[in-house]
Amino acid sequence: SKVFNVAIKGDTLREANETLLISVVSLSGATAGDAQAVGTIANDD
Repeated sequence: SKVFNVAIKGDTLREANETLLISVVSLSGATAGDAQAVGTIANDD
């Protein structure tokens, strides 16, 4: 497993939470048990 940060560019608009889909598309020397993950970008306004 690997933890990584995703930089979010904030804005001043009020909006609903947004969904982020992360896909692993290329591996070298490894196999992916699950090549996709879903995250939520929470509205912080």
